[in-house]
Order: sequence, then C-alpha cells, then structure tokens
Amino acid sequence: MSTILETLKARLAEKQERYKDLTARVQTMYVELTALTQKYTTAHAEHVALKQEVESYQKVVEAETRLAESEFIERIDAAFTAEPSVTPEATPEAPVEDASEVNKTALVREALQKNPGGMTPGQVWLAVQDQIPRRNYVYAVLGRLKDRKQVDVRRGKYYYRFAGKPEGHNDNQQTLPVQ
Repeated sequence: MSTILETLKARLAEKQERYKDLTARVQTMYVELTALTQKYTTAHAEHVALKQEVESYQKVVEAETRLAESEFIERIDAAFTAEPSVTPEATPEAPVEDASEVNKTALVREALQKNPGGMTPGQVWLAVQDQIPRRNYVYAVLGRLKDRKQVDVRRGKYYYRFAGKPEGHNDNQQTLPVQ
C-alpha cells in the first residue's frame, strides 16, 4: 500500500508542477493578448479616421470635377453663342450634306404620329430600326422631343402632341349659353 501511496504522491507533485507552468503561460498569454488588443484598437481607430479622410477627399474631388465640368460647358456655350470674328470670305464652304442622310428626329416623330395610341421606346425603335441602327439614339430623340414638349409620356408610352386644332373646329362658331 505504501507503493501506491508514493506513486500517487509522485503523480500529484508532477501534476501540480505542470499546473503551475500552465498557469504561468496563461498569464503571459493574457498579458500579450491585452497588448495586442490595445494595438488592434489603436490600428482600428486609425483605419476609421483614414477612411473618413479618403471619403472627404473623394467628395471634394467630385465637387471640383462637377465645378470644372460646368465651367467647361459654360465656356463652350459662350463660344457657340459668341459672334464669329471671321469674315464670310475667309470661311471655307460647308460640305454639302448627303441626300441619303435621314432626319432621325423626323422619323421618330412620324412613327409616333402614325400611332395615336402611344408607343413604348422599344416599339418606336422597332418601327425605325432599319433607319436608326442604335437603340440608345431613339431614347435620346424621345428625350429631346419630350423636352421640347412635342410628346407626352404617360405610363411608359410616348404620345405625339398634335400642334394643330382638332378637325371640325371653327373659330367663327359662337357657343350659345345653356339655359
């Protein structure tokens, strides 16, 4: 029985020594973890601050770009509205347009006139695709017609506004008051 007791005491001493070593290692790792947590917190705060600076610079660059573009557009508009300083004799003759060139705006306008029930942009393009190969150009023409108030848009369909008076309307007719 004494051998069993001595064996148990030896194992207990061994386990206590190992427990002591592990406790020391855990404490060392905890100190390292605390230091790393502080470094992470510092780096994260620096990251957030730098991200905010980058976003601020992006907004400033966007604003300056918009300002530069608007100034450029104003200069172009001013150049086109200014009187030409060249005498008529010095200007070269303008090239004569090809007779096969088609007025694309007129094509779109005619397609809308032929369909008083309205047309979607896709339907307009299908009607004129043999003369206007690019679909996005049809959208541009529809936008210009809308800006000029030559077409109305309701529920995704474009309707041509007829410029004249309705048929059968006579300005000389007098309306009698209803009694």
